[in-house]
Amino acid sequence: MSHSPKVYVAGMGMITALGGSALTTAVAVRARRKGLRISDEYKNAACKPITMAPVPDAALPEFMHELETSEDINVPIGRMLLMASVALEEVMASYPGHKPLPLILAGPTAYAGQEVPFSHGFIDLLSAQTDIEFDRGNSRLITTGRSGVLAGIDIAMKYLNLGTDDYVLVGGVDSYQDPDLLWQLDEQDRIKAEETPDGFIPGEAAGFLLLTSKPERAKRFGGYKISLYAPGLANEPGHLYSDETYTGSGLADALRLAIGQGDGQAIQTVYSSMNGEHFWAKEYGVAMLRNKDAFSDNVSHEHPADCFGDIGAAMGAVLIGVAGLSMARSGKLQHGLVYCSSDQAQRAALCIRLEA
Repeated sequence: MSHSPKVYVAGMGMITALGGSALTTAVAVRARRKGLRISDEYKNAACKPITMAPVPDAALPEFMHELETSEDINVPIGRMLLMASVALEEVMASYPGHKPLPLILAGPTAYAGQEVPFSHGFIDLLSAQTDIEFDRGNSRLITTGRSGVLAGIDIAMKYLNLGTDDYVLVGGVDSYQDPDLLWQLDEQDRIKAEETPDGFIPGEAAGFLLLTSKPERAKRFGGYKISLYAPGLANEPGHLYSDETYTGSGLADALRLAIGQGDGQAIQTVYSSMNGEHFWAKEYGVAMLRNKDAFSDNVSHEHPADCFGDIGAAMGAVLIGVAGLSMARSGKLQHGLVYCSSDQAQRAALCIRLEA
């Protein structure tokens, strides 16, 4: 039996372009459904509509009355707030207590020339929208994009090990529905289009995980508990926005560290944040080559951004939820790995497995 540190999933919630719950999103990913559509609002520099993966407006609630005229809410913040409130409602249905929970929340990163679009004030807005009180003294905000949720799980594990609380909320939310950001990314030829095949489809989503270190408090999904081992965190010096030479060492190191925290069993499935840009495929190849002994010969690679677009900081929570539910549906005690790479240096990975 492994004695590596781990936590258990006691609840999950999400909303993506594929659906308004964890289960509907996971089922849609398994069926390879696509939540993509041609935007009515946004065009690229060639004056062609951008393909995006938005959450349908009809799936979002109204703003609470006191927030309708808030000057702190622009379009992307507003969409993130409403998406987060939907996913939060789902995950909190699994929380048996009444004590305010610590919230470790991952949000979008700032690109060059942009202000950080996310601040601790978002937690106040989320509390006002949902009428849920958080343990603000122990809550944290992470603004590193895709890797943020996995880095948040690392913080949550350390917090749970103190024995102060039985549960911690970890989540992520992001939206590319920001005209200035889309313009900047299009200028960099990063938005997928006919003339830019090496690009990604902008999406948006929110995902939350209720975590506990106590196996008896874990929720059962299809009769199984979902356990997460300590993440491996590393940095890539030659990231997308760096002048340094790309080596692929960041993700390779993150995988190596995550694998070292696992139970030693061969990994059968990898769930990744790859979004269609060639840079991430090269990175994956390097990381797998350097850690090949940890994977089964027929390891499969899932990258659901094909279905729901690039969902930025929500990626970690959504990937873990989709991975856990898909593994549970198979009825086998599988071993998987989830990894997320940010546009900047941060890389993160963790091992996930089912327990009877």
